[in-house]
Amino acid sequence: MSKVLTIDLETTIRNHKDLSEFPIGKDKASPHFPDNEIVMAGHKTGAAYTHTAMHTRSLISWLAPVAYEEGDEIISFLIGQNIKFDLLYLMKEHYDEMTEYLLENYVWDIQLAEYILTGQDAKYASLDGMAKKYGLPLKDDKIKEYWEAGIDTTDIPDEELKKYLINDVDVTYAVFVEQFKQAKELDLLPLMWDQMAALVATTEMEYNGMYFNTHKAEDLADDVREEIADYEISAQLFMKHCGIVMPNPASNKHVGLALFGGTYEYTKKVEATDEFGNVIHYKSGMRKGEVKLKNEKIAENIEGVAAGLGTKTTKGAFKTDTTTLKELSESPTVLPIVQEFIATILTLRTLNKDLSTYYEGYSDLVFPDGCIHGKLSHVGTGTGRLSSQSPNLQNTSHSTGEE
Repeated sequence: MSKVLTIDLETTIRNHKDLSEFPIGKDKASPHFPDNEIVMAGHKTGAAYTHTAMHTRSLISWLAPVAYEEGDEIISFLIGQNIKFDLLYLMKEHYDEMTEYLLENYVWDIQLAEYILTGQDAKYASLDGMAKKYGLPLKDDKIKEYWEAGIDTTDIPDEELKKYLINDVDVTYAVFVEQFKQAKELDLLPLMWDQMAALVATTEMEYNGMYFNTHKAEDLADDVREEIADYEISAQLFMKHCGIVMPNPASNKHVGLALFGGTYEYTKKVEATDEFGNVIHYKSGMRKGEVKLKNEKIAENIEGVAAGLGTKTTKGAFKTDTTTLKELSESPTVLPIVQEFIATILTLRTLNKDLSTYYEGYSDLVFPDGCIHGKLSHVGTGTGRLSSQSPNLQNTSHSTGEE
């Protein structure tokens, strides 16, 4: 295995509120954030040595001669830990060279390999975790402490960062050696190559991203907000009729009270009185002569328009989830006006989810190139299926009704 290439990159972490006016998502080191860049790159050709550089042009030149001989077949591939991160940064700076390389060669992500070798048990395996498993040296926590303190990678002393990088490259290669041996013994190499090819495909997807029209989203969001306001007024009027003085349609407790009844507790402003029952007035200041008010806790019994039909959770609260409300609405004993209220609540929930998740939420994840670069993970489930984050593009079911 003397010709395989192991790589690792150290990058800036400028995608957060302390360093950026407009941080995007939660990934401080996101390769899609324009201010982030590679600070130091390292590589190891086989077991021979590790080399580090302050730029990546030389790293790109190292890719060409890499090959591993498997019998009569020569297989070229690149090794890394969570290698998608490194590939995205390399594609950001050297897109043409990297896409050409990835079309002709394999990659080996030790995180994905560990996931496969453990039967999907090792989700998001860390380098330290694999180092412990295979009896390898752990990385120095001092660099992590710099990052946790908000210190950007460019401000970490070069020699400390280089030492950290070299250890990562060495451990990554050593883990690969053990994994490759296991995969070969278990006849899992064909599966490994297939999964690594799929990883390259999703890396390309993440790099390209998905265009999102923020202006159109804001226009649609305004329409949704108007709908929400109308439905909220309708729900509040119904809940006030049930006896809820300050109704909140978004409160499961208030919805449960209106439907099934119970004790309604709220705070109300009342006139303050002295020990003799006399109303107290302000004696001085701008409010001189005005009646003083105080907060008083009120508890009232609400009968509920569907009393006796509710079921409670283990904590004693009435269930008001979507399934429960739909089942209640379909009950032949429920009045049409109650069915209408339930429909209003369910519509409000859908509209609020659409607003926060899609129109506002997706807009917050748009990078300066106008695209959302979501994360597609191969190592996040117990079944081997892909998972999606920032946002979850596998769970996008809303439709505006427009063609």
